[in-house]
Amino acid sequence: MEKVLKTKLLEFDKSGFLIDIIKNRKGAKYIKIEQIIHDTKERQSIRINPAVLSDIIEVLNSYRKEIDNKPLKPYEKKSETTTGFIASEQNEIVKRYLKGVPIRDLGLQFSCSPKHIEQILFNKNIEIVDTKEELAKLGRVNNRFWKRRKR
Repeated sequence: MEKVLKTKLLEFDKSGFLIDIIKNRKGAKYIKIEQIIHDTKERQSIRINPAVLSDIIEVLNSYRKEIDNKPLKPYEKKSETTTGFIASEQNEIVKRYLKGVPIRDLGLQFSCSPKHIEQILFNKNIEIVDTKEELAKLGRVNNRFWKRRKR
């Protein structure tokens, strides 16, 4: 049984990447990178042993330096961030969430899944508090139904 300890979502025009820290049943941790191609819904994944992670990062950084010497073509420049929403939309999601709008409602307002909203909040380091019990602890429960006083 594998347990996901931490997840980061990077979403781009043609594909998205899920980068997870996984703990297997023996207690060993490793990195799993899964690419999802949007057009075909094809999934590819790679599992990386932490012992070789620094070497892989070093090679990728050297490749990046070689690639960055070439100017990017206009279609390669990104106007969107890693979640598919532009920065102003992400800031609006965070602002509304901090005002007390539930994640489910934000998903409806921005035409995406609640998991996507949670990922945006997670990427912005916002603690997710969305149950009535947790909101009650913070004093933010909004009781919509009023009770009449007895006279």
